[in-house]
Amino acid sequence: MIKKDFISTLLSMPSNWRITVTLPEQFKEFLEQWADNEHRSVSNLAASILINAAQEKIFISEATLENQKPQTIKKSNPKAKAKAKAKSTHPKQSA
Repeated sequence: MIKKDFISTLLSMPSNWRITVTLPEQFKEFLEQWADNEHRSVSNLAASILINAAQEKIFISEATLENQKPQTIKKSNPKAKAKAKAKSTHPKQSA
């Protein structure tokens, strides 16, 4: 399963990956208040939000893959193709 492998990989990683995110100014106060309410830094809050979103995306992707039915592959029939092509290129003429 992707989800279990991904989470176990995250837990066994020796270091964290750092990224820089630029957001519109209008979110600054909201995110600061949210982080303050949860007694964490804005960076920690952002990391938590990203991790939760990634886990949700993985869960949805797995559910989608599990619900897909195997598609049957139609074998081509060269004789039928040739017959259909002959009919379309040589229409019957009416008398």
